[in-house]
Amino acid sequence: MPKLNHLRLLGNRQLKEVVPVKFNYGPGKKEEDEELVVPNYVPMAQRLAMNYSQFVVDRRERQTNRDTSIRVPANIEFIRISFLDQFILSDFFTQWFNEFGLEAVSVSNFGKEVLFAVIDKEKFKYFTESVLKFSRRWLQHDERASFSNKITFIDSFKLLTTSDILRFDIQQTGEVVVLNTIDLPLDFKIQVTLLNAMEVFLKENNVNYAIDRENNRIELFGVTAVVVQQIADNFDIVESITCSLSSVIRPSAFNVAKWDYGFRISNAD
Repeated sequence: MPKLNHLRLLGNRQLKEVVPVKFNYGPGKKEEDEELVVPNYVPMAQRLAMNYSQFVVDRRERQTNRDTSIRVPANIEFIRISFLDQFILSDFFTQWFNEFGLEAVSVSNFGKEVLFAVIDKEKFKYFTESVLKFSRRWLQHDERASFSNKITFIDSFKLLTTSDILRFDIQQTGEVVVLNTIDLPLDFKIQVTLLNAMEVFLKENNVNYAIDRENNRIELFGVTAVVVQQIADNFDIVESITCSLSSVIRPSAFNVAKWDYGFRISNAD
């Protein structure tokens, strides 16, 4: 077998880890002269600090807007996190739940954006504490601030608010309003309880509705703007609300933005 100087065999480690091989080019270059390059986390720390400040404001506003006269058996917070790279559910789902009490319920943007449900509020405190300590470490140069290294994979985060849920002008509800609900695999009992409570609420308000549980979809017919607002503010099982008048933007045949309603009338004549 020819000698290959660029390979390094580790028989005692059975090739279980990769050992980097350093090449020193140029005269007088010594390994001890090399310095470890520390990433510049200051911009990330500034961004996450602003995210946290907005999170506190949004959380207080959402709690204030809840109607205590509506019988809702449980409240759940949802956090949308944008990652610097793809979030692979099979690899990281258990880690984020065990460490932060977060359950991934929806993935978008090619796996780089995840909507998490806060299942364990005590564990979630470690998430917010890590964000604050990470910001303090890099913005205030606090060497004693310790945090979870998972924070360094986050680009941004925010609370799911009523404005995120309502995706249309509430004063133009149209004839049909669509509620897209959320699956909670780790807390299915709460999911069913919240859906049942919403059915009771709809019946009390004389709303005609149809439930498609397989597709996590509820259609409301002829509902008022007041009822839609109450659902968005109080029932944390809803991820988004759209209506029959909601428009969409799609590329045309010439790749130019085209604004329409996402359907075509077959019998227009």
